[in-house]
Amino acid sequence: TLRLAQHYIATGAQDKAISTLDALGEAQMSVGNKHAAAATIRQIIELHPPRVQDYQKLLKEISG
Repeated sequence: TLRLAQHYIATGAQDKAISTLDALGEAQMSVGNKHAAAATIRQIIELHPPRVQDYQKLLKEISG
């Protein structure tokens, strides 16, 4: 999934990359891997998605 997201980023398909990373982050959270989920959310934030503040808030919640 991460490779797919990286492919989307490289080809300019930012919306698909964000969607893929979002799904990856949710899967990481569902198994309790907060560290990996935080890293994934940081990648999403770097892409400046719509509602970036929601991702920033989520990152604070799982990091703190």
